[in-house]
Amino acid sequence: MKILKRFLRKVLEYVLEVIEHSLRFLPLSLLQIFQGVSLVDKACLYKFAIDFKGVDDVNKKLYICTKGAYEYDFFNMCFLNNMLGIVLLSLYKGYIPVINVRYADLNIWDMFLKQPFSNYLDQSSYLAVENENIQSFFSPSFKSIYNKNDLKLWCKIYDNFVKLNDETSTYIERECQEVFRDGRRVMGVLCRGTDYVTLRPLGHPIQPTLEQVFSLLKVKMKELRMDYIYLATEEKKIEERFKQEFSGKILINKRSYYDNYYENKCTYIREVNFERENDSYYKGLEYFSSIVILSRCQALIGGNTGGSCAAMFMNNMKYEYTHLFDLGCYR
Repeated sequence: MKILKRFLRKVLEYVLEVIEHSLRFLPLSLLQIFQGVSLVDKACLYKFAIDFKGVDDVNKKLYICTKGAYEYDFFNMCFLNNMLGIVLLSLYKGYIPVINVRYADLNIWDMFLKQPFSNYLDQSSYLAVENENIQSFFSPSFKSIYNKNDLKLWCKIYDNFVKLNDETSTYIERECQEVFRDGRRVMGVLCRGTDYVTLRPLGHPIQPTLEQVFSLLKVKMKELRMDYIYLATEEKKIEERFKQEFSGKILINKRSYYDNYYENKCTYIREVNFERENDSYYKGLEYFSSIVILSRCQALIGGNTGGSCAAMFMNNMKYEYTHLFDLGCYR
């Protein structure tokens, strides 16, 4: 019975995926007649995003987004992608979006990013609207990186709307100068541990073993003539394993590791506290900087996660080689 259910689920997922991609070929004017149907709405936003060239002068309302699909208490890629979906839907509805999702009196977006349309915020002629709850169903899936059209779309969205604020940019550029100094050719690698591996979240991609990553790396480092490996991971013990396998080749940036996730018997990685002032900010900054550094490497290998997908979107299809393991999903 379980096998039959799994088979039927796969068939349904495939059929819905085919329908969704087929709708994208229809004219937007025709799709808008059937708005309100989830798949049609997604197709409308897809076509709008593909054709987006900037804010129309007739847009005279600011939409102040104060909440997302979830209650966010820190910055991660789920938050970022959710906000990008809301940005697109707001624009589609004729608003200029302003992200103001807060935790502990801090605007989570502003911690690391510039507002997408900051040049409009000082114009008193614009009416601010807060009471319309715009929630978007439009966000990248873990399959988006394997579909050229989806990848191209999300590269464009990230390029348009994900802009580092000055403080974040200064921090990350300093780290990039160290990682990529002397013209190094660097292979980016992302390996998740902690809650992703222990919880095996339903519907999320299965992560590769270190042995699987090592095996591919040994071939590609030589084939692509890479000098170093930049490793993005939250566990010190994973870094140590890499240093054993690739002695003298591992580059890391400043970060606090989460190995006490296991010692403290935490359920989620966000429960780990490093007992420093502004801990949430620095955890977010270290995490985000590692994703940006990955995006600037010459190639990328790793598990399929929100972070590795974001690195591909930020890279804007410039990698010489990518391999994010496609091992199915946790069930």
